Order: sequence, then C-alpha cells, then structure tokens
Amino acid sequence: MNAPVADNLSDAGGINAFGSNITLKGLTIDAGNVPAEEGKFTAAVSNHNGAVGGTGFSLHVENCTIKGTDSQFADGILFDSPGFDVKNCKISGFKQAVEFFGDNFVVPESGNMVSGNTVRDCSFAIHGYFVRCRRPRLSRGRFSRPAGWNRRQKIIP
Repeated sequence: MNAPVADNLSDAGGINAFGSNITLKGLTIDAGNVPAEEGKFTAAVSNHNGAVGGTGFSLHVENCTIKGTDSQFADGILFDSPGFDVKNCKISGFKQAVEFFGDNFVVPESGNMVSGNTVRDCSFAIHGYFVRCRRPRLSRGRFSRPAGWNRRQKIIP
C-alpha cells in the first residue's frame, strides 16, 4: 500500500471503513512505511472520519496480520467510533498497534474487545480513551519488547 499522507479529516491514508458492522477477517496487510506527520491521523486500517463523526460506525478486525515498516507516527488500526473489536491479530511496525478515541461516544453495552493479539515493534500496544466510559474491557494479549526498548517502560497487560 503506497497511500498518500492522510488529509487528517476523513482519510487516514490506508484502508478506510466507514459504516456499521464492518468486519475485516483473515487479511494480510503489508502497509510498508506509512507516511505520516506527528499530530495527523494516519493508519493502515481506520474508521476515523472527522467530516461526519463516527457515531454510527463499528469495525471488527479478526485474524489479520498488519505490518508496518518503522511507521513512526502511524497506527496499525485507528478507531474513532463507539463500537470496535480486535481479535487474534498480529500487528507490528507502528507507533501504536491499536488506537481508539471517543470524545463524543459512550461505550456500547456489549463492550469493546481487544483480545488474543500479538504486538511487536510498536511503541504502544493499545492507546486510547472514551470520555464517558464505565468499564473498558481489555484482555491479555502477547507483547514483546520493541526495538529500542527502555527498561523503565512498562507494558501492563
């Protein structure tokens, strides 16, 4: 994938999935060095759409391999929606394997699941927030030490 730099509004530069109950399953995505600038939203897979907001969006990513090559400011997967799942994926070579944010969303009653994933060579395995969240549910995945690991850093499963 040689995507242009994201426009930071409705295009994260990779696979953009705008809609409800979209599932990506069993894909191998070799994103290469995803071009990005610090502070811009750039990802190999995303449902970020600042032009319309993601209130009605939900994206499920299962059994996928998503590889970046030293993509210093890019995400493997970027969620900007109330509903998402990442299950049994292998993600490597990004600043953040999974990023989510929900300034205007409430976590759905069914919750969001990030489970059974293997993350390598990423600064963050999971990074995100919901402003109105009662109980986020994250289960253990497997994590390895990224290149340039600092012993003072901690990964909390």
